[in-house]
Amino acid sequence: MTLAAPVEVRCPPGASGPACERGYALERSELKRVAEGIHWLCGTSVEDYLRRPLGDGSRQATHCDFPVREDGTALGVLAHMHLRGTAFRITLNPGTPAEKILLDIPRWDFQWQGEYWFERPIALKQGDRVRISCVYDNAEAIPGPDGKPLEPRYITWGEGTYDEMCLGGISWVR
Repeated sequence: MTLAAPVEVRCPPGASGPACERGYALERSELKRVAEGIHWLCGTSVEDYLRRPLGDGSRQATHCDFPVREDGTALGVLAHMHLRGTAFRITLNPGTPAEKILLDIPRWDFQWQGEYWFERPIALKQGDRVRISCVYDNAEAIPGPDGKPLEPRYITWGEGTYDEMCLGGISWVR
């Protein structure tokens, strides 16, 4: 079961220029259609993200809910973000009495992307909901993969480590 959420990471207050515009990010992303399609999939829009309070830019969150379409057994989960990611979570039935956190990485590290297997399988029922949630910090420059600083800029879905993803999954059997 593939999980994804929109990525619309804005520049922090005080940062400006072409690199802080969404069009700039989309021009440089080979996944611009994915960036648009995930909004459709999640029932969100770019405007939803532009209206959100930004604060200092260090806690920009996104999420998306997915229905479980048939009964099955979850064996593990997958987590994937890049360098601006700071927190990652997958939750079963969020906001309900049956809520169960399947994966919680409150201090994300790029090296932690991969699969995590449960000690005990978890039952999934048709009609359950699974939420993927990601948080990004775009408040200041961070070290890039080559050691050079990555200055804040507008970020959407993209393959390169300079771009971002909010991607996860559940390994399960029927």
